Amino acid sequence: MCKGVLHNASTLIAKHHMKSKPLLVILGLASLGACAQSPIGQAPSSPAAEPRSLAVGSKAVGLTGPILYQFLLGELAGQRGDLSLASDAYVDLARKTRDVRVVKRAAEIASHARHTAQAIEMSRLWLELEPKSARARQALASQLVSVGLLDEARPQLEAMLRLDERPVADAFMQLHSLLARHKDKKAILDLVKELAGAYPALPESKMAVAHAALNAGQDAQALQFLDEALQLNPGWESAVLLKAQVLARKGDDAASLAMLRDYIERNPQANQVRLSAAKLLAKAGRYAEARNEFEALLAIVPNNAEFRFALGILAMQMNDLDTAEQHLGLALDQGYHDESQIRMYLGQLNEGRQRYEKALEWYQKIEPGEHYVESRLKAAIVLGKLSRVDEGKALLRELEADDAVDDAQVIQAEAQMLREARRFEEALDLLGKALEKDPEAADLL
Repeated sequence: MCKGVLHNASTLIAKHHMKSKPLLVILGLASLGACAQSPIGQAPSSPAAEPRSLAVGSKAVGLTGPILYQFLLGELAGQRGDLSLASDAYVDLARKTRDVRVVKRAAEIASHARHTAQAIEMSRLWLELEPKSARARQALASQLVSVGLLDEARPQLEAMLRLDERPVADAFMQLHSLLARHKDKKAILDLVKELAGAYPALPESKMAVAHAALNAGQDAQALQFLDEALQLNPGWESAVLLKAQVLARKGDDAASLAMLRDYIERNPQANQVRLSAAKLLAKAGRYAEARNEFEALLAIVPNNAEFRFALGILAMQMNDLDTAEQHLGLALDQGYHDESQIRMYLGQLNEGRQRYEKALEWYQKIEPGEHYVESRLKAAIVLGKLSRVDEGKALLRELEADDAVDDAQVIQAEAQMLREARRFEEALDLLGKALEKDPEAADLL
């Protein structure tokens, strides 16, 4: 029977190409049990080199065919996207074996499957088996918070902060993501304040409260605790960045920018702070100053496509079109993440300079995606400017065949194309027929 189970499991694994790390653990476990003898045709391994059991509390149990089958059932279900079945299989196996490796995996899968009760049960069992594990305590606290059991979560969080396994500062910095799932932000703020109260000299505790206050919409409190954090650690970049963000959110861009620039003056290599200042300057319409900051960033981090793109957009805003085209082209060459967006800007830039053939070339390079329809509409209008109306009409007919495209957009683009080609009567006739068909479509005019 055991050989049959192992053979069927191997067939399933090969069929579904399961290469995940959890399955590698399972394949390793497959050699541990009473059924897992040496491969056919090879000499058996020595007992000392090949343990043959899983830990079950203080006992040991052979890795029987049914247990191995349940392992594979859970993994195959997960690979096929049936997380509910995977969770049920692993939780049942964890209850039977109490093997910490299985329990960890069960807790993870139950969490992903949003089986909160199972996730809490498995996290409790994990913590029982590994009482000094920060990960187990964090998993349990996260699940308790997600269902609003803050009173039960509090002792787990307090214990997590006391663990020697990692610095308490790191634990405080993780609180923000750990508690973000709870809907009552005010309750979370109160909880974090209580936790931080035991560590008054720790800047990270102040930062944790600031994050919670910001999430609760308490900007004044956030600023108060950020000031306290900066008093304890005056050069802390993360606190400076968050304070600048809060000030800008309150509408005090001047104070935010002044703080960022003061920090940059004392820390010229602070790239994130400089980037925040550059964005704030651009938002305020201070394009020349923003460009100076981005150029300084590019000097520190050469070949950065994001900075190149920003410089291109700023140059466009300043009507420095040659520089804009240069920076945008370099951003494209350097692998900017949204190639279609850059091509759209390059098309618009060349169209505005009446370099219609070049504009058309850029528009036509845009592939299906977010900018595709707009690029085709603009390409048709450019074809009108080139008096290549038949090509433009053919392009628009292709768009009309796409049910996702708004017919009004196509009609407007075609009318504009005809006007650019100075075929005014034809444009009026097109719009007239469209209005006869839909008299409510006044936006066509």
